[in-house]
Amino acid sequence: MVNSNKHIINKVFLEINTNSKEKGYYLKDNIDAFLQKEIFSFLENYFNELDSKNPSHSIQLDKLNLDISINQNLDFEDFKGQILNKITKQVEEVFEKKDANIEGYKLIKPQEKEIESFFYFLETGTNAWWTTLNPDFKIVDDTTFDEILNDETFSFKWINAVQKPIVRTRFIKQFSDSQIVTIIKKGILLKKNSADSNAKINRIETIKKHIETSITKNQLIPNQRFLMWEIVVLSLLETKNAIVKQKLSKLIYSVFEFHKKKNFLEHKELFLKEIENQIESQNELELLANLDAIVLIIEKKLDNIILKEKETGKETFLKNQASIKMEKEIEKEKETEIETETTIKSEKIQENNEKTSPDPDLILSKNKETKEINIQSDDKNVESLSNNSKEKTPDDHEEVIDKKELSFEKEEKEQEILAADISELYLDNAGLVLIHPFLKSLFDNCKLLNKDNTINNPEVATHLLHYIATGKEQDYENAMAFEKFLCNIPIVQPIERNILLSEEMKKEGEAMLQAVLSNWDIMKTSSAELLQNEFLQRPGKLNINGDDSPVIIIERKTQDILLDKLSWNLSIIKLVWKKRIIYVNW
Repeated sequence: MVNSNKHIINKVFLEINTNSKEKGYYLKDNIDAFLQKEIFSFLENYFNELDSKNPSHSIQLDKLNLDISINQNLDFEDFKGQILNKITKQVEEVFEKKDANIEGYKLIKPQEKEIESFFYFLETGTNAWWTTLNPDFKIVDDTTFDEILNDETFSFKWINAVQKPIVRTRFIKQFSDSQIVTIIKKGILLKKNSADSNAKINRIETIKKHIETSITKNQLIPNQRFLMWEIVVLSLLETKNAIVKQKLSKLIYSVFEFHKKKNFLEHKELFLKEIENQIESQNELELLANLDAIVLIIEKKLDNIILKEKETGKETFLKNQASIKMEKEIEKEKETEIETETTIKSEKIQENNEKTSPDPDLILSKNKETKEINIQSDDKNVESLSNNSKEKTPDDHEEVIDKKELSFEKEEKEQEILAADISELYLDNAGLVLIHPFLKSLFDNCKLLNKDNTINNPEVATHLLHYIATGKEQDYENAMAFEKFLCNIPIVQPIERNILLSEEMKKEGEAMLQAVLSNWDIMKTSSAELLQNEFLQRPGKLNINGDDSPVIIIERKTQDILLDKLSWNLSIIKLVWKKRIIYVNW
């Protein structure tokens, strides 16, 4: 990518047809230097002139197609003249029709460009090729971003964007609590200017303070911050009530599950029902703002219920013991009476045996009565079961819907990742390929590798590689695309920014840089900072073509003559946790 202070050319594609193999190779070897020295320098001046005519706008052209014939003598001066004439002619034609709706041409204000850059980042986690936005996203104090938030189109674009699970996830994972509140407050709620909006702002500020306090006290449970902000965003979007309540239930349940108190572990169903009762009776933002109080209310209420059940359980046990004794005594008396009656009856039967005979009709009618009684009894049982099932059906149905909705959301997010996956990308820190022989030992020492050579925490590994290349922590995702690729994270998959590396990991990273220098004879006396600045932080172009092996291209510089003194291969790389080899063109 050719990038000056003002002008950017994303890609130059040349297709050269010649009937001479010799001329073809000559052009292949010399065309790059010719373009850099002769063409791009002229275009720089030409675009500067255009910029002075339109200082308040940027011009975006999708492509310029040039068809040029070069003479047999390969006269580059003539070639240069043709290129410049055709470029200026096409650009001037566009300017003449700038009021018309021309496909592939866009005249945009700087503020519109910044807004597009911001939402491109939310969609993909990377920078658009025409991006000039400060990658640090200084939202809270930055005047430029204040202007973006105040733009009329921002609210509409934000609401549309965060409907997508992947954008919502990146928005929460990549921005700090203060940044999230600023975006919601300035970009969404203050524009409505109503009492309801002000009430929501107050609750959201309280939620932010709760999260920050929990982090300070180290009381925040895993995924709690993400769930809380996701519920806030879904609430602002007025998402289907069942989804929000399901996430609220999951959040509160996870708080109890994390602390593993005895009463909760023994009575999980009771806790779940009470959580649902609390959710039904309160507004979601109000509930989040008072989360600690709600948890205490549920806990105390159920502790009292469980205690009463235990006490009544003891009384019931004693009563049951007494009644069992009484029943046994009564049974004994009955047995004695039955024995006496049986003896008397047997004597009478013997006396009248010859005189009496059984009545078949009587026996039949008794059997019928017995069957009818049994059938009626069975019908009642069936009826009671069906009633129970009717009572349970709505809840069960609702639960099934909730699960379907949540699984659909997860599936939608995965599909978004696959659909948006990028096949060609310009990225920073491509020079990390240089240290590939040392990465397995690094991850082993940091306990980031499983026995089967898979990375157990790819996000931490990504942040560690970024720290090794730049010395920075908690950087934004758009600066870490290559690190994500090396750690098997899809380029567009959101990652958590708020990850703190342990001191042990940082020391391992620094030790690894020293090991690289020690094994590179010509660089033995150099500093780690020199290695980072001159080699590791190099921009590059990554090509990922389906099932083919990926290719990383890094532009060669003067200092790269030192790469010839490396004692390891740099053209073909195999990392044990990646399925395919990586080809390097440096």
